[in-house]
Amino acid sequence: MEPLAVVCVDRDGHATPEWHPEAPDRVPSAAAGIADAGLDAGTVRLEARLATLDELARAHSELYLDALRRFCAAGGGEIYVSIHQSPLYPGTGRADETGGPAAPGTTVNLPLPEGTTGDTVRALLDEIVSPVVERFAPTWLLISAGFDGHRDDPLAGWRLSAGDYADFAARAMAWVPSGRTVLTLEGGYDLGALRRSLGAAAATLAGQPWRPEPASSGPVERRVLDAARERWAVCP
Repeated sequence: MEPLAVVCVDRDGHATPEWHPEAPDRVPSAAAGIADAGLDAGTVRLEARLATLDELARAHSELYLDALRRFCAAGGGEIYVSIHQSPLYPGTGRADETGGPAAPGTTVNLPLPEGTTGDTVRALLDEIVSPVVERFAPTWLLISAGFDGHRDDPLAGWRLSAGDYADFAARAMAWVPSGRTVLTLEGGYDLGALRRSLGAAAATLAGQPWRPEPASSGPVERRVLDAARERWAVCP
């Protein structure tokens, strides 16, 4: 089994107001989901910190690091895809925001309405995201994994399940070579839903599928798909 890394945060230093859904208990819940999926033996717990320039220089020359800084400042060599609820805080991520002047066509925003189910997201991944990403031919995939689309989440209004997140992970990891998918925890504020959803996604990445909930289903937002297909020149 490939190792899974769980970052253990300083719980005492992660204080939020009582009204805020963010909480230190999210990290233990995520770790519990990995254990529920039978992956605990492959888990390495690490304390996170920024790498120093000296540490980076052990693997890369200063010339390379300078070139990398210029490359990123000019827009980098990445494509960014976001499937998110709209309207919702913070109000960014419009479909017509497709990249800055230095990097046009590198941002794919796919906003979806409240009530979205897994069928619409799967259709977007299959019909829009996959052909766009495959044109870009990425070598690594970094997933900013927000689980607040789960139907039990108090913050957002989608109707997803843990089974949906397993499906999404399976589709996404096929875009890059084996072992080059990195999943990082973002949203997800119902601790039980987070536990189940992250466990299902992590198990899929590890090649040991685990589904504590079936996938959700519902009407597909064809209007969104048709508009995205036209914007990104994807043939039906």
